[in-house]
Amino acid sequence: MKKLLTVLVALFVVVSMFAAKFPLTMEVEYAGSATFSLLIDEAGVDISGTYSFTTDPKLNLLGFAQPNASLTLSFSMGTWNTPEISLSEIRFSTPNFGFKWNKSPYFINDYFAGEDDDGRSNLPGVTDTLKVDTKLLPGLELYYADLKNGEANKEASDVASRFFNDLVIVKYSVAEFNIFGGLWKSDPETDADTYEFGVSANGKVDLGVVKSDITAFFGMVEGATSMVNAVDIDLKASYSMAGLTLEPQFKYGENLDKLNYKSDSVVNGKYVQVVTSYGLKVDPIEFAVKVTPKYTLDPATLTVKLDQVKVAYNTEPFAVSVAVSNDNLLDASKKYKLDVTGKVVVDPVTINFSGKWADITEPATYTYLRADATVKATDKLKLTGMVNMVTDLNTLHSSANEVKEAYRLQVTYDYGGGVTSTFFFGNLFGPTGGKYKHYKHPRWYVEFMYKTSF
Repeated sequence: MKKLLTVLVALFVVVSMFAAKFPLTMEVEYAGSATFSLLIDEAGVDISGTYSFTTDPKLNLLGFAQPNASLTLSFSMGTWNTPEISLSEIRFSTPNFGFKWNKSPYFINDYFAGEDDDGRSNLPGVTDTLKVDTKLLPGLELYYADLKNGEANKEASDVASRFFNDLVIVKYSVAEFNIFGGLWKSDPETDADTYEFGVSANGKVDLGVVKSDITAFFGMVEGATSMVNAVDIDLKASYSMAGLTLEPQFKYGENLDKLNYKSDSVVNGKYVQVVTSYGLKVDPIEFAVKVTPKYTLDPATLTVKLDQVKVAYNTEPFAVSVAVSNDNLLDASKKYKLDVTGKVVVDPVTINFSGKWADITEPATYTYLRADATVKATDKLKLTGMVNMVTDLNTLHSSANEVKEAYRLQVTYDYGGGVTSTFFFGNLFGPTGGKYKHYKHPRWYVEFMYKTSF
């Protein structure tokens, strides 16, 4: 029987007008086993991980721990006194091979098993994934993603269906390069579609003053009526000397949108560009400029982006930065944008301010004006305040964009040992997803909190 380690459970008790959060430790007792299975029969291939309990989970006052170095279990509370344990990973090895099974998919390669912009795998959510490495050839790894579960079952009747409906990836690392090969079904649930495959390589070349990043991919994917080539060549370099940095890039990407499980960052494009930046610092003044000329091959167009011209002044107790940018200097319709940030520190007061304008010629139509102040009255007591102003309500969070001006005041007291209390008053919340919330009427709360790490 396994006695599992300490788990911190946050229980919320409403007392008068504030919420008190206090820790309760507990112990979960259980015993059982876990099994990894790789099954191959005439109908296909299936991988899975299962577990069972010989002693059902029982809750006592103490905690939770992983029972075995080869397993990873997830712990959660369904209802009071009803702990739930699920199996998420199994690791084991033989003298020459190492194996790792995961219940959920994860990032492997941008072209075959990528991720979205939030870092989540683009493989189907219930995909069992197996990784195999070998001591016989260091650097060689095999990945098998079970896109269609349940094909092999020892008594398969539908043997006319395709044997392989999944994704297999081979990776080999040598020097500074990673080489991948992949084979997969374009639609695992359909038996009439085709197999797709590809090869990719990525790595770095360091020549001292010049550093290069190389990424290449070639594959055959399903088009509207036939198989088509999918190509991605991305060559980047960096050269720096005496404050000047040049970053040329050549990009040729075609039919990449037809890759089923690629990363969101892998997109079509055919262009040549050179990011050029220069920086000079002579205290207390700092100057920087960054320009990106870009020539797009299809259609043939030239743009010159002014990423920024920035001037900063830094001296005690004051700092301010002003930056101007333009999406395309060759297009008269593009407006010059302005960003201003600043900070004043006079102990125990710290003030930050910032502003953003989409068109420098219209100062009254700002994207936002923002200021916050912090007063550390004592080692225990801190006061903060913030004001946020916008001219377009659509720039606020969609769940609360009721007024253009909002504020908040907050008082925090630190009792020590991870215990704090906070008083809040105002109609400004966030940011959430990079956007602030403005409510029409102010809200207030008092919170008593205990936080610790385990």
